[in-house]
Amino acid sequence: MSDNGVEKITSRIIDEAEAQAAEIRKASDEQKQAALAEAGERAEKIVADAKEKGGADKVRVVARRQVVADIDGRNAVLKRKQELINRAFDEALEKITSLDRSEYLDFLVNTAKAAASDGGEVILNKKDAGELGRTLVDTLNREISGGKFTLSEETRDIRAGLFIRSGKVYYDGSVESMLRDSRSSLAAEAAGILFR
Repeated sequence: MSDNGVEKITSRIIDEAEAQAAEIRKASDEQKQAALAEAGERAEKIVADAKEKGGADKVRVVARRQVVADIDGRNAVLKRKQELINRAFDEALEKITSLDRSEYLDFLVNTAKAAASDGGEVILNKKDAGELGRTLVDTLNREISGGKFTLSEETRDIRAGLFIRSGKVYYDGSVESMLRDSRSSLAAEAAGILFR
């Protein structure tokens, strides 16, 4: 074979190799482009999912914060209502303790009558025992049929009102006790008046 024949064969082999290389490059480029397109689509989907999830997370976070804010707001309103109701009860107690002597005596007489008792030891706070005790007992014995009330030497640490002891039975007619016992129903009524 001549040099010329070898060159032709070599040239043909090189041409075929270059053609195959071009085809491989083309197929590789197509695969690369397909892979890049697929990766791009996946990336877009991941980004869209993340945005959607982030949006949903944002909505959940905002909703949770709104719920917490609503609860905090309701708690603040309830606290303020409770403060106002407590103040109303304190003012009621203050009003009773600042009644003039005849009004306060009437209050004590009516409180004793509410005990539905016809006698017993009347127990007052120290101030009321000294200022009104005798007059109260005389009024009760006069106004209650068959009244047998006596003034106890014992005093109680109460702001206003009285106790009646008949044997082992006590009637608690202290203003503090009356307010405490009626607080739930009065609190609802006071809240209705205060927060219309």
